[in-house]
Amino acid sequence: MQVTDTPVVDVGRMHLTLKQVQLPRGLVIDEAVLDFEGIHAVAPGREGAPPTATVNESHVRVMFSEPNVNGLLSANADQIPFHDVAVVILTGKIRIHATYVKSILRLPFVVECVPRIENGVNIHLEFKDAHMGVSMPTFILDAISHGLKPIDLNVLPVPVFIESIECEPGRITATGRARLSWPLNGLMSAATPFTQKTLLPLNESAHTGTST
Repeated sequence: MQVTDTPVVDVGRMHLTLKQVQLPRGLVIDEAVLDFEGIHAVAPGREGAPPTATVNESHVRVMFSEPNVNGLLSANADQIPFHDVAVVILTGKIRIHATYVKSILRLPFVVECVPRIENGVNIHLEFKDAHMGVSMPTFILDAISHGLKPIDLNVLPVPVFIESIECEPGRITATGRARLSWPLNGLMSAATPFTQKTLLPLNESAHTGTST
């Protein structure tokens, strides 16, 4: 790390591990591993100018556990068109248990999906299988297909490019790259696969566990 007489700091490389990162709307990241390269930071100016920072390249790996994915769904139940939604994360796929409710009609069902990446910035659940106690009605299949919305990462406050998503028993891990700068754009997303993209102010409370 080199510090000059001017209020500028340059860092060649920095590694951070964050655990139990709590974001708005019930989104909890169990673990985030961040590798930064080429950090350039400028201290606040004498006339009240805010501090700024840029990073040449960042490698990111985030892990979500099954309980925290279900916690996100529970916290956003009012935005989900199904009832009693719960997910089970298996090897290479996600199993979703839910109930379709229409008037007095209640039909529990199970679907299996595989997360897919589109152009590095969109994540959608590819519909693989669906079943219930009776033959699955077409209107429920249509409701499921329309209900599984892509997650648009373009709404994040920094450019993010997802390279891989891996499902293992009890957890989902995503890896990718990001371009970081400070100040941020001021918006972030806490959408679920069942909702349209949702923008939330960054000034809502967010807590992190540990960093190294």
